[in-house]
Amino acid sequence: MKKNIKKQAKIFSFAILLVIFLMLCLFYRNITADIYCQLAEYSIKNNDYVTAYGYLDKAIQFDKKEKYYEKASELLLELPRTVKVQKELFKFQQADKVNVYTAKINQELYDIYYRTTKGLEKNYIHNATTNGKILRWNIEKKSLKIFFGSSVDREVPTYYPKEILAAFKQWAKILNLKYSITESYSEADIKFVFSDDLILAKDKKLTNYGLTVHNIEKNLLKDVVVKTIVSYNRKYLTRIQLYNLALHEIGHALGLVGHSLDKKDVMYPIAQDTKRSKYTGVITRRRIKFSQRDINTIKLLYKIHPDISNVVEDSAASTLAYSQVILGNKQLVLKNKLKEAKNYIDMAPKNPASWMFAGNIAADNGRFQEALQHYTKALSLSAKKFDKANLLYNIAFVNFKLLNYEEAIKYLERSLNINPDTLHSKELLAYIYLKQNNVVNSEKYYKELINNKPSNIDYSYNLATLYVHNFNFVKAAKVTKDLLAQNPDAKSNSKVKTLLPLVYLFMFII
Repeated sequence: MKKNIKKQAKIFSFAILLVIFLMLCLFYRNITADIYCQLAEYSIKNNDYVTAYGYLDKAIQFDKKEKYYEKASELLLELPRTVKVQKELFKFQQADKVNVYTAKINQELYDIYYRTTKGLEKNYIHNATTNGKILRWNIEKKSLKIFFGSSVDREVPTYYPKEILAAFKQWAKILNLKYSITESYSEADIKFVFSDDLILAKDKKLTNYGLTVHNIEKNLLKDVVVKTIVSYNRKYLTRIQLYNLALHEIGHALGLVGHSLDKKDVMYPIAQDTKRSKYTGVITRRRIKFSQRDINTIKLLYKIHPDISNVVEDSAASTLAYSQVILGNKQLVLKNKLKEAKNYIDMAPKNPASWMFAGNIAADNGRFQEALQHYTKALSLSAKKFDKANLLYNIAFVNFKLLNYEEAIKYLERSLNINPDTLHSKELLAYIYLKQNNVVNSEKYYKELINNKPSNIDYSYNLATLYVHNFNFVKAAKVTKDLLAQNPDAKSNSKVKTLLPLVYLFMFII
């Protein structure tokens, strides 16, 4: 009996403490939100609307009261229409919080859309994105450098670079693009390389006439490599074929990442089926010309603030259009990209690139089971080692997202067997072992990654975290100290800051 009374008393005491705790949390949220609101009011009196909105945004994070949304809406409408402000206006519109300013916000967003797209209404901008993101060069602040080179040991006809340059000039004319030719591969922004990489060594089948690869690191566009075949079946491309091929690939290089679904457009896929019986675009007797949709799309692309570019632009200062104001919400972008993927598969069902593209769209939008099916199909059709290694990684990544860690490890090991130097495969493998608390294997791969890129924050932080989880604080401190020696700026990183006390504590040991 006494035990039951004691047990009930403990439960009652715990319930009282829980209620007090929840009341304190609620009180803290309310008072913090009110403080931010008061700070906003003070900033408004000083005509500092930017700071005021920042305070109101924080108030909303603590307490989503209608009065905060209303005040924030009012403030937003007072601010210059920078990309950052447009983004906030779009966020308010999508939040579906109705107040007296909702209609005006909708009108403002429509006005931005109308001003940006006026005269350019006929376009395929939704098919020109990469996972809904806008990729393009900053041509206002920097002229582009282009390079011509060859990776084959035989002679390339002199008209090859001439026809590509002629095609490049057509795009440059539309955009008023400034450019120069450089003999330095490393300095070039766009690199045209004549190559045999697009012909399979095993059966000598042609996979593509041309291929454009964007090299991106953390939303920074480093450079673009455009590969063009030198010859196929002992035949060089004619001047017209090369020009048409280049005109299409340069569109990709300038930011039209996807394809148009209209055969009249330059950016309609230049592809062939596996029997090599159907050709579009490149095999023609006439030089192809821009459609009005091509011109409108590239012009519109360069009026939108880029998510990925060679120069990082300040969204708080830029007055370009915010991408989602033009593209619409993610569901609309996804709908258009899925339509594009289906078109690829219908047009070239035996081309692994078609299925890989469809897999990328599905994976980027969290449809992992669907992505797995597409990647597996692409793998069954692929013959090139490089493509197989990438597909094996993609399948592993999808399995990782589905928490199928053992399956992911199996595919990553297969990928590394093909290409042992692939860093992203090692990175994912190390992280999976970290999640499993497999100290030996995770430590092994993170050490390899750190040796390759000693200044990388994530590699060292994850290895240090592994050590901390296993109470090996001295090793964690040493890894952090070594990182700071290689990358002093890492000291200001929020994740690294959590490890600094260990460095100070074991300073004399490490």
